[in-house]
Amino acid sequence: MNDDQGKISSHFTRCRSGFTMIEMVTSLVILAILLLACGSVVSLASYTINQSSTRTASQIQGGDAVSQLTDDLNVALNFTERTATSTTFTVPDRLNAGSPQTVRYAWGGAGTALTRQFNAGPAVPIITSAQSLALTYLTRQMGPAPEAIRFQHNTVLLGSAQSFKLDNKHWIAQYFQPTLPTGTTSWTLTRVQLMFQAGPPTAWTPVLVIMPDANLLPNGAVLAQTNIYSSAMSSNWEMVDATFAGLSKLSPSQGLCIEVQYNNGSGTNSGVQLQYESALLSILSNTCFSTSSNTGVTWAASGLGTSVAMMNVYGTVP
Repeated sequence: MNDDQGKISSHFTRCRSGFTMIEMVTSLVILAILLLACGSVVSLASYTINQSSTRTASQIQGGDAVSQLTDDLNVALNFTERTATSTTFTVPDRLNAGSPQTVRYAWGGAGTALTRQFNAGPAVPIITSAQSLALTYLTRQMGPAPEAIRFQHNTVLLGSAQSFKLDNKHWIAQYFQPTLPTGTTSWTLTRVQLMFQAGPPTAWTPVLVIMPDANLLPNGAVLAQTNIYSSAMSSNWEMVDATFAGLSKLSPSQGLCIEVQYNNGSGTNSGVQLQYESALLSILSNTCFSTSSNTGVTWAASGLGTSVAMMNVYGTVP
């Protein structure tokens, strides 16, 4: 091949290193189609995530309402109303009034709230918009539950009622040791009653049973936990039940701590208050009232035997 042919070949090789106009337009069309497809995928994924989040929030609210309704029904004494959309029943004394109190749940139809009413107080929504509800009942005559008080709050000498405001940082704990019949080898804790005053209906109060440390503070293992929802409380002071399941085979010589927390999602302004008594003299044995200002990281005793939460503990023995 002569020099002129080599130059011509080299010239054509350099020219083919670029794109023709047709190739460029075709590439842009393909790229536009790919970008449009990617945008559709992102939009679909975003919609799916939003729908999933909405369903999850609704499921959580519904689950909380069912749990609260179940907790009340677990201690129901008798019913005065039983329909598919409402029920009214009495529960054990929560006000230390010497008589049972009344709880009513009602629902007005699709899209309306499921409400809870305590005595003659206002009906508080526990689900803001329920789509369906169908209550059914299986009933039978039953005698008194095989339950006995193992520890009961006693009025302290020269004491006065005090209130403790719970929030996302400030919690309380009460140590106690039960008094059981001679010869008891184990017992089961079934429920705890605590004196509350209502807070925001969307808040909840975790109640834990915890092993104490040597200073009677709740720094040991968590044995059980349940939640009390603020909508179960009223604007008046009320004894509210925290029920436990499966908390059995407890040693009669072992003291326990009841820890009361608070959670409203965010913030510290709770409005939920717990009542306790404070005394001038230390006369209560085997008891310790303690508080925390940092979500239970550290605890401080308010004085052994001088303060005690308004609390009843119920349980059974084999």
